[in-house]
Amino acid sequence: MLAWIVLTSVVINEICYDPPGADGGAEFVELWNAGPEAVSLDGVRLEFANGADDPPSWAVRWTGSAQDSVPAGGVFLIVDRHWSGDVPGQAEASLGLQNGPDALRLLDQAGVIDLVGWGELAWPELSEGPPAVDVTGLSLARRPDGHDTQDNRADLRGAESTPGQPNWQAVAPELTAVIWSPPSVAFVADTVSVTLELVNG
Repeated sequence: MLAWIVLTSVVINEICYDPPGADGGAEFVELWNAGPEAVSLDGVRLEFANGADDPPSWAVRWTGSAQDSVPAGGVFLIVDRHWSGDVPGQAEASLGLQNGPDALRLLDQAGVIDLVGWGELAWPELSEGPPAVDVTGLSLARRPDGHDTQDNRADLRGAESTPGQPNWQAVAPELTAVIWSPPSVAFVADTVSVTLELVNG
């Protein structure tokens, strides 16, 4: 049995439930471990709920084995059967995810480790705080990676899929100003100094 405290560093980091084109073989769920040590996924379950059901029920999509673990500061990628992505997954499952309103949760014998709901959910127990916005042709991704405030809408947003990779660049330079000194010159051969101001977006 895995202790609850051991898995508090693991979250559902990225979900691709409606990829461009056919869903089969292109869906994935990425787990992220923000902790300083590898975490075993032995016995951990990934479950899906259709938020349109009344009442909704949870169905197991994947169960971890003794060989499955998330490295420290790394990811564990669960991919759909007949995976067509360029990055290999660490586990394969028949995911069968759907457009919202729906939900995924990660749990062990001690209880729920993480919960993500998306779309217009009528069932508050299917999300942490307000559900994330439903997206099409994109992933739902945490920004920054592993960020979890118990508010799905605040923590996850639509993004280009990055299976097995960080969701966002650590540095994304944005140009904020261009300063010319002097601001104008009279002759072609005059020297001009240009200063660029950048921020990390």
